[in-house]
Amino acid sequence: IKPNKKAQQKLWKFKYIKLYHPLAVKRIIEWYKAFYSWKNPYTGLTIAEDPANIYVAAVNEDSIFEAYFNNFVHLDAKNRLILEKQFQRYLIKKYGSFEVVLKDWKEDRDTKTNFEDLKLLTADELKSKSSQRKKDTIEFLLVLETTFYNRVKDVLRGLGYKGLFTGTNNWYGYGNLLSNAMVGDYIEVHGYFDHPRRVKRPIK
Repeated sequence: IKPNKKAQQKLWKFKYIKLYHPLAVKRIIEWYKAFYSWKNPYTGLTIAEDPANIYVAAVNEDSIFEAYFNNFVHLDAKNRLILEKQFQRYLIKKYGSFEVVLKDWKEDRDTKTNFEDLKLLTADELKSKSSQRKKDTIEFLLVLETTFYNRVKDVLRGLGYKGLFTGTNNWYGYGNLLSNAMVGDYIEVHGYFDHPRRVKRPIK
């Protein structure tokens, strides 16, 4: 049976929007609070307090850096726009005005500045842009991802969880490794994918 790529595309967008969409993040945080505060009637401990619970990932196999390096292909126009606006707010907070942003990016305009000048470009689109624009883009993604991870971590620690914590599990590039290192106690990159028994060839 051939996979329904249109349906798959709709499902894949949820991998990314749960990291930044205000309503999605709100629901995830509510779930963490409800689930980890549930008390086991046999032990008298909540799931967060139970010492048997030793490792938690904020989100399974997901990263905003995966979306970025896939050129946001799975995000529809509506959810891409939400991400764009968050990027613009980040820039205004950092620089103070759009004009200063463009000047620092070395992209001065003769005409009035508009939102198109401040788009969150894909990795491919950024190749021809200034190093400062590239830096601001990666820093924004880093802030977005670590903010989400920290919100989950704060809930868990607030409920008494003392085990290991990581942002996500898998390999999504150096930006994601950095966000995990900044927030978590443990980095899980699915290293077993590289085991010689799996790939049937020596690791270089």
